[in-house]
Amino acid sequence: MAVTMQDVARRAAVSAKTVSRVVNDEPHISPDKRARVLAAIDELGYRLNPAARTLRTGRSGVIGLGLPDLREPYYAELAHAVLQQAGRRGLTVLVDPTGGDRDRELALLRGRGGGLDGVLLYALGVGAQDADAAALPAVLLGERVEPGAAAAVDADPAVAAAVAHLVETGRRRIAVLG
Repeated sequence: MAVTMQDVARRAAVSAKTVSRVVNDEPHISPDKRARVLAAIDELGYRLNPAARTLRTGRSGVIGLGLPDLREPYYAELAHAVLQQAGRRGLTVLVDPTGGDRDRELALLRGRGGGLDGVLLYALGVGAQDADAAALPAVLLGERVEPGAAAAVDADPAVAAAVAHLVETGRRRIAVLG
């Protein structure tokens, strides 16, 4: 039989609410109580029930990340950064290598069968209108600047500054690869 939050509370001699606060990393729990709860969790082998949490909160703690090609260093680094930040916030990331395929990107925006709280998508096949009509909160990543739910970087000033620096340092043969 699965260990419950009540079992942990009994073992730690605290209320179930205190166990919940510790599990959810809420503040204002004394170090002693937190240590007792964590020790009871370890001792009993308590594991959170993600389905129960989803039913209770209406959130899964899972976000989707759609990237065209994980073999490309830029997208791999972007995935790494998203995974790190999501992990710090207790979120799980479902990574979908979309290949820039419009149908795969649309499927991700529609939630891929449910269970996602939101989507970050480096979109090649869909646009801001698709994201605005998505079933989930969605943010488009990339270089295209359109009105709507998009996070874009204007690289022109950075490129101009880099070229100016190269010229100032005496470089004359400058090329762009990519």
